[in-house]
Parts: sequence; C-alpha cells; structure tokens
Amino acid sequence: MIVSAHPLPPLAGLRTGVTLVDRSAWGRLRLSGTDVADLLNRLSTNLVAALAAGSGLATVIVTNKGRIVDWVRLFALADGSHLLLTSPGQSACVAAWIDLYLFTEEVTVVDESATGSLVGVFGRDATEALLAACVAGGQIPTRPGDSTIVRIGDSSAVLMRADLAGVPEIVVLADDATVTRLAGALEAAGAAWVGVDAVERLRISCGVPAMGSELGEQFNPLEARLQAFVHFTKGCYVGQEVIARLHNYDKVKRLLMVVCCNRELHPGDALLFDGQEVGQVTSAASRPEGGWVGLAYIATRCASPGLEVGVAGRGAVATMSDPPFLLGLPS
Repeated sequence: MIVSAHPLPPLAGLRTGVTLVDRSAWGRLRLSGTDVADLLNRLSTNLVAALAAGSGLATVIVTNKGRIVDWVRLFALADGSHLLLTSPGQSACVAAWIDLYLFTEEVTVVDESATGSLVGVFGRDATEALLAACVAGGQIPTRPGDSTIVRIGDSSAVLMRADLAGVPEIVVLADDATVTRLAGALEAAGAAWVGVDAVERLRISCGVPAMGSELGEQFNPLEARLQAFVHFTKGCYVGQEVIARLHNYDKVKRLLMVVCCNRELHPGDALLFDGQEVGQVTSAASRPEGGWVGLAYIATRCASPGLEVGVAGRGAVATMSDPPFLLGLPS
C-alpha cells in the first residue's frame, strides 16, 4: 500500500486532542455459545481461554502451516457474546475458517459487518470527550482490549479500546443514527475527522503490519513481528508446531522492518545490500517533515537497526529500524 504525498493532517493531531476515524470497513463477527473461547483458543496464537467479560486481546488466526489468515481483535462482551473485529474484507474468510473447525462445539457465528457503524475516537482526550458527549450507563474502557456496553441517548453502544501504536483509540459500535449523533456531538466539541490516509501514515510510521501488505498466507506471525500476540506455552492450536519450531530453532528467515529514505518509496521496491536483494518494500508513505517511510520484509541476517540498504532503480539509500509499535507491547 502506498499513501499519497498530498498534504495531510500532522501525526501529532492523532496523538493529542480528539480525532474521528471511520472504522466501518473492519469486519465484525458476533460469536455466541459456551464453547467460543475454547474454540478460538484452538484456532489462534494467543491465550484466549482465560478471557473475562469486559476484557479482550489481539490474536493471530493461522493455517496449519503457521501462515496468517488474519490478525484480529477479540472482545468478550458483558452480554456473554464475543465480538471479533477482522481486517477490512476478511470477515467472510475468517468466518469460513472458524466454520471449518466447528464440529460438536456450541458456537454460533454471525457476520454483522453490514450492520451498524464503527467510528474510532482517537487521541489523548478521547475518554473525556466521550463522557462529555452524554455516554452513560457504563465506564469508558481505559486499557487496550477492554470493552463496555453503554447508553448513548436512547440506544445502546459497544465501546472497545483498540489503541493503534500507543495512540489511544476507543471504537464505538452502534446503529447508524446513534453513531451519527455521537459524531455530531464530538464535532461540536471540537473533534475533527481524519481520513484513512492519515491513519495509514501513522500505521506505517509505527511499523504496524496490515492485511494485504504485510499480512496474509505468504507470511507467518514471527516474520510480521507479532510475537507479542503468540502465547508460546498455552498448548496446541492450529499451526502451533510450525510456529514453535521457527521460534525454538531460530528459523525465521525474514523480519518486518521500518525503512526511511529521502526519496520516494513504493511497494515492490527491491532493497539491496552488497549488491544483492535482501528485501522488498510492502507499504510506503510520505512524511510531513520530508522524505518517505516504508515497511519492508528484510532477510534476517540483514535486519539490523541502523543498517543502510540501497533502493533498486532509485539511486537512494534507506535506513532500517525496528517497528516502534513493538515498544511497550506485552511480552
């Protein structure tokens, strides 16, 4: 994915104050039944079985070869159901994958991606802004993964804490009319909408992988730097043996890195070291301060912060760094 070089709101605007982002493209699967947590624990990399109501986590659904089906957010809601937020366009794929492993388990999966609206409320002041916008009937979630069911006017809404790269984000799920009213109240209080380009720039700058660019069945979670969402001692799950072998025997052949360059970068650009290709750019964005930032998969032997690599065909040099979003993630 490439983000336009046209002027965009500065990244600082997403970190401070309050900004609004349309998140309705995310897939939404509602799972209910007594065996949901156990089933998802057997189908994904993180420890799902111990989730309490109101809590949540991110986990990776993988194939039996340890390849990525999707990196999802799972919320155990107070009403007893589980809400799975998938990457855009991935809800049907994830639902089909879950169904493939459904036998006698008491689990019902409903795709609600076309129902209601999702809006992300970004920024340091998101909690106070939502409280001021007449959110009632529950606490605003304060920790990543937390969720609450609240009242907004005469309607109910689900609030989910889904921070991006350390930037606070509270995602609101409700019917279209309720989300429109809430957004209007937040705008009246000074919140501003930002487009997907600005959020993409933040994602790329912070080294957060995305489906279709850095995630998919050609990659495994360890290459994508998602080890914080892999529980290495929880026991068996689909793909566990492959991922454990890669981890235990240090067999990961490439790693996701951030690359910065003073010239344009484009997905597909080959990156060279000592005249040999050692990686390829997967996403790129212009930077407000000048130059470009990208994500790239780099051969593990060359994936060193500070190492400079050439950009094939551009006469440019790019400098590598570890993805900043890794800082502060749970171990």
